Amino acid sequence: MIEVTGPKHRQDFLLYAGFGWIIGYCSLPWIALWIGHFRYLTLVNAFLGIIMGLWLYFYIDESARWQLVNNKFDKAEKTIKKILNKNNKLTSEEDLKEKMKQLKEHIQLVIKSSYFL
Repeated sequence: MIEVTGPKHRQDFLLYAGFGWIIGYCSLPWIALWIGHFRYLTLVNAFLGIIMGLWLYFYIDESARWQLVNNKFDKAEKTIKKILNKNNKLTSEEDLKEKMKQLKEHIQLVIKSSYFL
């Protein structure tokens, strides 16, 4: 998540994520009292985990670094373009294509040279 967050908002994102943990820990005893039975509490917790997992799967893109290392350059280019648009760092299409070409050549060279080590 940090990878797709712009540098200006990374600190805020981490702060809000920390508040989420604090709110969760503080509200859990009250939710447990309200639900009344630990098995139902476990089911509610599992359901919320599934909802969060689905949200992450459909909303958050794979890491552009992971895509590049695994030779998924077209997907990485789309992801990087999306990140640039979100962070208002618009570049020309030709410039992005040229940088991706250079990056692809560099990664392939590094992989090829480290293969024989």
